Amino acid sequence: MHPSVVVDERCADRSRSFDSWNTGGVRVRVGAWQVPLADLLNATVAAGLRPVRFVEAGSGGVPDLLGFLAVR
Repeated sequence: MHPSVVVDERCADRSRSFDSWNTGGVRVRVGAWQVPLADLLNATVAAGLRPVRFVEAGSGGVPDLLGFLAVR
């Protein structure tokens, strides 16, 4: 049986968190700031960058890593 990942209202929370379903990941050790995807992409465009490519990775059917290429 695989553990469940629940997406709830905390996704819009902009606070620092150490919560993670990946107990060996970076977030558990150093924490991370939750940033809504729209905020991240809008900040990229506001900085004068043009998103070119996106990729997600992870295991267990739920991506836990987002990477993207943006050019000036």
